[in-house]
Amino acid sequence: MTKANTPQTPQTLQTPPPHIVTVGRHRVARVLERVAEGFGKQARITHISASFDTAVDAVRALHARTPVDALVVAGASGAWIRERVDIPVAMIEVRGFDLLGALARARALSPRVALVAFGAAPEELEQVAQFDAQFGAGIAQFSYHGPEDAGACVQALQAAGIGAVVAPGLVADLAQEAGMASVLLYSDAAVAQALREALLLARQRLSERTRQQRLETILGQLQDGVVAVDCAQRIEALNPAMAALLGLPTPQLHGRALAAIAPQLDMAHTLQYRESSEDVVQLATCTQVVRRAPIVENGVLTGALLVCRDPHTIHSAERHLRANQRQRQRSGGGVRWSIADYGGDSAAVQRLRALALQCAASDATVLIGGESGTGKELLAQGIHRASRRALQPFLAVNCAALGESLLESELFGYEEGAFTGARRGGKTGLIEAAHTGTLFLDDIGDMPLALQSRLLRVLQEREVLRVGATTPVPVDVRVIAATHDDLDAQVGK
Repeated sequence: MTKANTPQTPQTLQTPPPHIVTVGRHRVARVLERVAEGFGKQARITHISASFDTAVDAVRALHARTPVDALVVAGASGAWIRERVDIPVAMIEVRGFDLLGALARARALSPRVALVAFGAAPEELEQVAQFDAQFGAGIAQFSYHGPEDAGACVQALQAAGIGAVVAPGLVADLAQEAGMASVLLYSDAAVAQALREALLLARQRLSERTRQQRLETILGQLQDGVVAVDCAQRIEALNPAMAALLGLPTPQLHGRALAAIAPQLDMAHTLQYRESSEDVVQLATCTQVVRRAPIVENGVLTGALLVCRDPHTIHSAERHLRANQRQRQRSGGGVRWSIADYGGDSAAVQRLRALALQCAASDATVLIGGESGTGKELLAQGIHRASRRALQPFLAVNCAALGESLLESELFGYEEGAFTGARRGGKTGLIEAAHTGTLFLDDIGDMPLALQSRLLRVLQEREVLRVGATTPVPVDVRVIAATHDDLDAQVGK
């Protein structure tokens, strides 16, 4: 009897195990490595056999190669490390029951027992002092404050005639070397508890790092520069576009104050008033369109977001959208004819078609002369259709059919309030609307001289200035003009 095939569920992405680093030397190291074996299936555990500054340097070097999610440390060296690294730390704590057990083992080794603590005595050690004062157990207490006075502490133990020492790792090892019996202050149970705490810290840290990497992967696909800051304006996340705008590699920007790097991008107002700003054109390292917004999580302000857009990108996208819209509205981008549609088999017509094809291969301005009805616009459409601009707009205007002021507004457009009756929001002129495409000017010989000079500037500078505007707009437009007049004869008059 055969079993029916069961559908296979898609394989889910596995989150990598958290990375925990234990730090300690000699006796502490052996306890850490032994107890850590029981956590091997829950985390990737690395041990660093070092202490104090050497351990700090080793942790930083390892973290730079492979992110560390949590540390397990003990005693003076552990406190030293915790103050100098930006990684969650689980300290191996001294617990009352374990402490009494260690003291009992030390008393079995010598009647003169000392208990050594790092820095201020923990609560458990104070309880031991009270117990000793009440029952006369004869337990001497010593303390040290760093690696520089650990040796002096051991000398004081010798001077006091101490035979057995209960101490953190460094003093326990030094006492052993000095000929005194020593018992490590930390039990296996205390180390296991610290590892469990480290596991919780590491999972949280790993989750945050995974979320951060996912966010930066998403941001990395955006062309706009994007940066998120916390309430102190420290950079939490940014994409390569923003890093390029700020002029520094991404790793060097994390954690730094945005306002210190680019004061013009200051987010203080957004963070203070929790208000989103509209797009504002301002100078960062270059002119950018900037938008700011607060980041609120569960009703609590946690930071702010800033987006920088290149004005040229916006301009290009707007032109592209407008061109596509016009193409949808006017089949074929307003072009019906090709060069092949210019009929005739005479040598003159064949030369005309060949010359039109040559013109189509260039972006140069073209002037077509000929009597009315000879197909000048047909030829202009054919040149456009055979050019690299074929999929872009083809716009035509008859320069003889409109008065000077009307023709000016049609060609160049105008700003809101430029003149009485101006449309609210202004108007885009045909030159701007033909961006990336072709503008056909029929009867160019009838264009007023004042507009001819303005058109000349468009052709020379590749920018257009709307009526009533002060800032020119770059344009990429090919001009084809036509006339039935003898322009050479008119110039000679």
